[in-house]
Parts: sequence; structure tokens; C-alpha cells
Amino acid sequence: AEVADDLAAGLDEAGVPAPYDLVGHSMGGAIAILLAARRPERVRRLVLVAPAGLAALPRAAAALLGAVAAPFAVARRTLATPLAGSALVRRLALAGVARDGARVPAADARAVLASSAGATRIGPGLASAATADLRATLAGVRAPLGLVWGEHDPVIPPRRIEVIRRAR
Repeated sequence: AEVADDLAAGLDEAGVPAPYDLVGHSMGGAIAILLAARRPERVRRLVLVAPAGLAALPRAAAALLGAVAAPFAVARRTLATPLAGSALVRRLALAGVARDGARVPAADARAVLASSAGATRIGPGLASAATADLRATLAGVRAPLGLVWGEHDPVIPPRRIEVIRRAR
């Protein structure tokens, strides 16, 4: 909720006129759901791309996930970036991100690996999203809803679409 409020404030500061079309992917999907629910006058349409926050993990599992996320991201970035020319390294480093990391061009793999550089709240953010159950919140969103999903999404399974359909 705090990030959703910060996002709304940032859009205001950037001069983005409301209502706007809001797109949220993965953890950003959970944030977009919260923003659309908390500030319905600002969101004309909501598009969720494989959103997190719709199937809560047990707190202990989420805490463990959060505890290992930041060190894992740093280790993956540090070890894999210089070796991203190798298809095997890309496959291993991008597991859970791409269906077949070996097919991702080396430059794109390096960009994906670099995307977490400077992030300071990976663990808490991931743990929060993993324990969230935003189905009731999504049910209250008034904006028209669009969904985008990869058929082979390795992180948020496409069957989650049914969870969204039931919530709406």
C-alpha cells in the first residue's frame, strides 16, 4: 500500500494527468491493484501482466524467500554477468525469468541481470508480495480490467487467470 501511494504521488509529481491507464507486471501488478482500489478516480483502465499478490504463501515460506532473494540477486548478477556470453550460464541465470534463458541474447541477459542493481528492498518486497492475497481488493476495483500472460510463465502460472476471474 505504501508503494502504491508513492507511485500515485510520483505520477502526480511527473504531471501525469488522471485518470490514466495503469499497467502492472508481477509485483508491479500487486501494486497496481492496490493503487486502483485505493484511488479509483485515478485509474481509467487496469492491465495486469502476470500479477503477484493473488495466491499467498505461508508466512514462513515467504520469509525464507525474502531472506534469500537479495543475496541471490547479487550473487547471480555478480557471477553471471561476465559469463553471459555462454548459453548455459544464461539458461541457469535466467531460470525463473525466461522459459529458455539460452535463447535470450547475451546483451539482453546482461540487462536483465543489471536490473536489480541498486535495489535496496528486494527481500521485504518479495516477502510482502508472496504473503499478499489481493483477491478481495481486486474484486472492489471499478476500472475495466485487461490481462496479459505468457503461456509458459515460469513465475506466475497462467492458471492464476482463473483466480482473477473468480475474484471479479
